[in-house]
Amino acid sequence: MSNGLIGSSPVRRKNLDLLTGSAPYVGDIRLDGQLHAQVVRSSAARGRIVGIDCAEALRAPGVVTVITADDIDDIRIPIRLPFAESPEANLALQPPLADGVVRYAGEPVAVVVATDPYAASDAAELVAVDLEVLEPVADLAAAALASSPLVHEACANNTIKQLAYRYGDADAVFDSADVVVRRRLRVHRQAAAPLETRGLIADYDPSGGVLTVWGGAKVKHFTRNLLSQVTGLDPDRVRVVEVEVGGGFGTRGEPYPEDVLVALLALRLERPVGWCESRREHMVATNHAREQQHDVELAASADGRLLGFRVRGRCDHGAYVRTQGLLPAILPMLHLPGPYRWEAFSMDVDAVLTNRTPVGTYRGPGMTEATFVRERMIDVAAAELGIDPADLRRRNLIPKDALPFCFTPGPGSSEVLPITYRSGDFIRAFDELLAAAQYHELRDAAAGDKQASNDKPAPGDEKVGNDGKTATTTSRPATARPGQQTSRPATARPGQQTSGPGLALPPTSSSARPGRSRRSIWCRRAAARRCAARWDRWAREWRPPLRRSRPRCSACRSTRWRWSSTTRPRSRPVSAPSPAAPPCWSATPSPTRSNRSGPPQRRDWPAIPTRSCCATGRRPPTGAER
Repeated sequence: MSNGLIGSSPVRRKNLDLLTGSAPYVGDIRLDGQLHAQVVRSSAARGRIVGIDCAEALRAPGVVTVITADDIDDIRIPIRLPFAESPEANLALQPPLADGVVRYAGEPVAVVVATDPYAASDAAELVAVDLEVLEPVADLAAAALASSPLVHEACANNTIKQLAYRYGDADAVFDSADVVVRRRLRVHRQAAAPLETRGLIADYDPSGGVLTVWGGAKVKHFTRNLLSQVTGLDPDRVRVVEVEVGGGFGTRGEPYPEDVLVALLALRLERPVGWCESRREHMVATNHAREQQHDVELAASADGRLLGFRVRGRCDHGAYVRTQGLLPAILPMLHLPGPYRWEAFSMDVDAVLTNRTPVGTYRGPGMTEATFVRERMIDVAAAELGIDPADLRRRNLIPKDALPFCFTPGPGSSEVLPITYRSGDFIRAFDELLAAAQYHELRDAAAGDKQASNDKPAPGDEKVGNDGKTATTTSRPATARPGQQTSRPATARPGQQTSGPGLALPPTSSSARPGRSRRSIWCRRAAARRCAARWDRWAREWRPPLRRSRPRCSACRSTRWRWSSTTRPRSRPVSAPSPAAPPCWSATPSPTRSNRSGPPQRRDWPAIPTRSCCATGRRPPTGAER
């Protein structure tokens, strides 16, 4: 083992190519006669396609062809995981191009192919898509209702799968629990943002009948088999080549509609076709992740034993089911129990369709969402029980001598896998984590600071002793240093209240929390007033004027011109007034890069707008004149 790689630090062979910029990415591939594709996408989240007019786009310079759903066969991108399928999920598979109905903003509607990417982008704007916009189903809870509009007419409702997992008798556990906490927890939608967006280049060789595809391919064999099915070529005639990838995060490499479209175009035109998505396309077309909502109940005993939990969850799958199938709903359910020794639990998780970008796997799918829900509920239970959160977790971890440990699905469960922990030492790993984070030292320091703050006496405070009697804390009289006032009368500044609700403090203020004196509250309020005064002064002198919509002219009271703000401070003097200008508009615009003459100014302030007033022909006022 001395000459092996385990435990050594071998030199990476790829570093030189990556650091010198010679590593090939999709955008670096240039083939002879290569064409460029641009995808026309839906601007509405839900609508019916009335018609698509491509005539003007076809007349644009450099355009080779424009295709819509009528120009290709009825294709659906399948699910690659057999255990993540369901009959309802197979009814919601995505076609390469929308056929009659668009179901999310960013769905491909047409593809323009031109000799260069700029011509293709310009021509794509000329494709006229006539949409009858419909009300979208965007809310997860509303989409699960029986009265909600259907995202797919072929489905009976928007819930394409109901998953259930039963372990033990959850009802009996909750009946015997001393503490039950309930929360509704939601995980918001996320999207990956790799440095390099998705891209693909396909080239078909008619002489050999071989289709070669370059691009990020996480699942190469599945992509090859899919392209073989949609093109009619034998699998050994399809080559999928993976080049360098500027970030994957789980969302890249899955077959998307663009992968199928680019391959079909290369096969039809018998020329290389390339496509690279923009950043805006990436945010609406590439898989999103993690949109979930969970209603959770957790039961515990008074001595700190976690007894069980019940979960009713919904997972947003977006408008279509993509190649990962129901995995975004299956994985959170399998990770919800975690490494704790529950006596019983009940989980119900639904996969729901909405008119939003389809959802896929991203950075530890399922584990992140489930961990947030589970650990947040344990924190809530620890606060309810008055137990240290780390101590509550430690005493409920599965011990090493209990492994292998299995949560076997019981009666009422759907077709789900058993949750099995085969090996490990959770308690030891948890203790090492607490030691590395210095958890106990941080807790002791926080408790000491809190105790010191509570025990600090303040002048005039009244505290209750252990004998139940009230003791008044006395303070020494305030002595003034030379030139210092011990007290001053309350004098009101302009626009300031010296008394009234929220300002005057009664002799026994009910707003004082235990351990905080009335004097400290008065000091905080005084500091807040001083801070507000400084903020007002800064706003008057240095804050740029806010953008105003249709202000009135001070001379004719007209509102036909619009004035935009500048970043000039209001206190900065402006240039001398123009003799020919009316007295109400007395400033001239400062020089800009386009009209500058003479030596450069001290600071290049933006030009003041000079559009005329409708009635008098006068210029709008500057900041100093207002």
